[in-house]
Amino acid sequence: MQHAHPPQIKADARQMTRAGSVRAIYLSMGGAPLVVLLGLAVIALLSACGGRPTPLATQPPATATNAPPTQIHTPGPTPPPSPTNTTSPTQSPTPGGHQGSEGLVLGSDSGQETVYPGVLCNSSVPVREYDLVAVNIEITLNRFLDYDPVGRMYVLEEDLERARREESQNLQARLDNAEPAVSIGLQGDAIQPMTLRVNQGECLRLTLRNGMNDGEPVSLHLHGTGLHLADTGTPAIATNPEAIAQSGVSVTYEWMVEKDEPEGTHYFHSHGDDRLQTSHGLFGALIVEPAGSRYLDPLGGGELRSGWAAIIQDPDGSNFREFAIFYHEIGNERFRNLNKLGRPVGFVDTFTGAYKPGGRAMNYRSEPFMNRLKLQADQGVKHDASQAYSSYTFGDPATPIARTYLGDPVKQRVVHGGSEVFHVHHVHGGATRWRRQPGVEPTAFDSGFDKNPPLLPQASARTDSQSIGPSESYDLENECGAGGCQHSVGDYLIHCHVAHHYIAGMWMIWRVYNTLQDGVVSQDTLPPLAELPGRTGGVQAAVTSVELVDTTVDWKGQTLQISQENLAEWVERQLPPSGVPKEYDASVMDWRKEGDLYLNEVETEEAWQGYVSPEPGTRPPLYFNPATGKLAYPFLRPHLASRPPFAPNHGPAPFLEPFRTGTGPAQPGENGPWSLCPKGAKVQEFVIHAINLPITLSRSARIVDPVGQLYVLKEEEDAVRANNGLKHPLAIRANAGEDCVDILFKSELEDTGENSFFSKANIHVHFVQFDVQGSDGVNTGFNYETSVRPFTVEGEKLVADAAAGDAGVKLGNAGRFQPGALVGVGMDQSETFEVRRIRSIDGNTLVFDEPLRYGHKRREIVSYEFVRYRWYPDVQFGTAYFHDHVSALTSWKHGLFGALISEPPGSTYRSSRTGEEVRSGPLVDIHTDGKVSADISGSFREMVLFIQDENTLTKTGRSAGSSFNLRVAPLEARAGDPSLLFSSQAHGDPETPLLEAYLGDPLVIRGLVAATNDVHTLHVDGHWFRVEPYSTTSPPV
Repeated sequence: MQHAHPPQIKADARQMTRAGSVRAIYLSMGGAPLVVLLGLAVIALLSACGGRPTPLATQPPATATNAPPTQIHTPGPTPPPSPTNTTSPTQSPTPGGHQGSEGLVLGSDSGQETVYPGVLCNSSVPVREYDLVAVNIEITLNRFLDYDPVGRMYVLEEDLERARREESQNLQARLDNAEPAVSIGLQGDAIQPMTLRVNQGECLRLTLRNGMNDGEPVSLHLHGTGLHLADTGTPAIATNPEAIAQSGVSVTYEWMVEKDEPEGTHYFHSHGDDRLQTSHGLFGALIVEPAGSRYLDPLGGGELRSGWAAIIQDPDGSNFREFAIFYHEIGNERFRNLNKLGRPVGFVDTFTGAYKPGGRAMNYRSEPFMNRLKLQADQGVKHDASQAYSSYTFGDPATPIARTYLGDPVKQRVVHGGSEVFHVHHVHGGATRWRRQPGVEPTAFDSGFDKNPPLLPQASARTDSQSIGPSESYDLENECGAGGCQHSVGDYLIHCHVAHHYIAGMWMIWRVYNTLQDGVVSQDTLPPLAELPGRTGGVQAAVTSVELVDTTVDWKGQTLQISQENLAEWVERQLPPSGVPKEYDASVMDWRKEGDLYLNEVETEEAWQGYVSPEPGTRPPLYFNPATGKLAYPFLRPHLASRPPFAPNHGPAPFLEPFRTGTGPAQPGENGPWSLCPKGAKVQEFVIHAINLPITLSRSARIVDPVGQLYVLKEEEDAVRANNGLKHPLAIRANAGEDCVDILFKSELEDTGENSFFSKANIHVHFVQFDVQGSDGVNTGFNYETSVRPFTVEGEKLVADAAAGDAGVKLGNAGRFQPGALVGVGMDQSETFEVRRIRSIDGNTLVFDEPLRYGHKRREIVSYEFVRYRWYPDVQFGTAYFHDHVSALTSWKHGLFGALISEPPGSTYRSSRTGEEVRSGPLVDIHTDGKVSADISGSFREMVLFIQDENTLTKTGRSAGSSFNLRVAPLEARAGDPSLLFSSQAHGDPETPLLEAYLGDPLVIRGLVAATNDVHTLHVDGHWFRVEPYSTTSPPV
């Protein structure tokens, strides 16, 4: 069965998009402009296979020596190597560039190739030298001791012995359960992808020794450079046999890095037996740094020779932290890495259904959900995928932990080191964004805290996701630095947005601290972290609550006093209610108070792969930042298989807005200039439920998803259930820089076999400012619980009516509840839902600390299971994708995703049919005087178009199982003349979305890929758009 998905304007924008991405495209319709905002934009490619040519214009004749053009003989064809799926090295063929060892010969082989040479090094410039060796090595992927037995890597000669010791220690750990050499968070290990650095204006000299087994040849092919052989000056390309180091032989390469060479990342790998070697780790990156830079070790502050994490001291600019992040596969798609016992790991995760657990990696590390969820099962606890990223539940991962202090300028060097499949680099945190093209306008990476960044970019759109393919690299400068423009401390998830990949282990954490990690009062078990030069002394060591008394603290210009009298209120407003959690209970946290000293939960006495307490069985103090009085992050500690607590008041902004009155969120600006939502912002409240319901994708083809999933506004739930025409993904709107979006989220999703009879749901949103500890939706690191169970399961019903003004409610069983905790009363209601704090429990009666505002009927539900999110759309980013981040492999294919649209200031949203204001919907007229792109100002018609895949009901053959807004129009129902397949005159309008407009109407299509795995295209017949929608110089396509 084939499926067509033609919206009314027959859209087809020929832009490749990836799962979970948003993209801006602007078109013209009938002489009027049309905007399409759709999936992930492709940032300007900085380096790809074959590299950048060095044009004549860039070669300064006074400081460079130019070799003549070189004729390189190309060896004849050789048979391709046999499949590399076994656990023993394969005898490599004679190296033949892209001919024998990378696939089919694409054209006739002349035997010679004319190569334009690079610039040779001048004797007057500084030389930066590295001695490397390529070796076979077992690469251990995590502290569960999964490993690649046929790994390969480049390593500095000076680090080879250390790498061998780590390899031996990991082997010993597999044999006798000793401590492995694999550090938590990849903090300084010798076994990691090779990351080298060189400054503009230096000569790079690389000497590579072949230390491989079995006569395997190697080389170092550096993309986007004029790399040449030091002794002959000939280009070091794949077809030059002199560039290959045979067994036991060394080759020296050079590259004159000119002063005007752009800062950025260059991928390198071997052309000896490239597919085998690359897929098992023989790759790295060279980063060109600003002229005169020093490279410092973030763990000690001394000089750094190599490493994925670095401090870059720029003499002419801002110092910054740098993270080289490598996405790659372990082996090819048929390869199976081995577990601790030396047995092949299965192709399918038995807990989640993800493909190749441990086979998707970041920087030689992989933390598959499967390993973590098995720990829960071994504890006799129901496995809970919502906690798979949680360090409270499992301890910190072995995958990289990028560590910064709040406000540090940060640059990410993102590299695809593998050779198999595409990935999507995504950073959580909402306003953790970067420019698609960092060189075309200021990136504000060092601007720090900013509640009012420019509404519209000058030339290049903001993004928070980047598709990346084999050998590609991208340089990302994060707007406002660590913590985003909102300056929120916490743990930020970084992962591939392809759901199969992150569940298989392709994820890491970016941790943003607010106190000094000096090894004395550090807030986790990781090594001390140096401050950036020029900021030394700016981060203070944490103190206990006793030391807060009689201090003055500063919140971005607002000063506050802490005294003996207000200490308890100050501290306890920042903490969840005190209590001992019951089974699967996130409503309380077991902290204690001894006089003025506040103590944390009891340290666990268990030891496992992710955590060994330095003080088991004790209660360590809670620590605070003495400059702000806020809790030092992280303050939660690992408790194996346990659920982390909800944030105070169940969110939404526990760090940015800890002070509020009652049981709701703070008012905009109530916490001073550091408030998430600034003073004067208009609160837009949405009560969103996740629900199950049947969804008809096509009436004519009788395609129905009987267990569809949707986010719905509670006020619209009854109408949606009754009308299939309203069963589409949720699209809501807010005005940029004006509105404060408050979400109260609950779930009605049923426990089914598809979710292992343990349903959980959350909402993760892109682009907006939020407090990552309470509103990210994902339980990353030591952040709070932000996902929920269905209140229909984890709730209790009233056994008698309760009137407005009553002090409490009577339940059939109050055993699950605790004094001090918050509950939702009337969880299943729209207008009368309210939140109350339990003062006491009398039998099965909950007594609240304030009377009920509304009356409640018998059989209404009371439950802990709700969370609050707060989003501040500070800029006109266009379309922000939001989605479930618990069960992506099941929930996305059933429809659990939506969008927040950031509209121009002053906009109103009206039905195109009635002209009345609307709260949600994919087809809306936007009334505005604002600017939406370089080509559109003023009011426009808007269509939100969701592209779905992996829908099993529409998946046939090799198709993606796609839909537009959960609707399909099968072509087989449009039989006859193929030229009339899309004709409404012949077949009537399709059941896919219909966008109606008058000739000349300005149109905006907000397109996004709410997909699991595949690349999609969107095409609009007869219209053009700009690649960069905000730039008048961006060419139409």
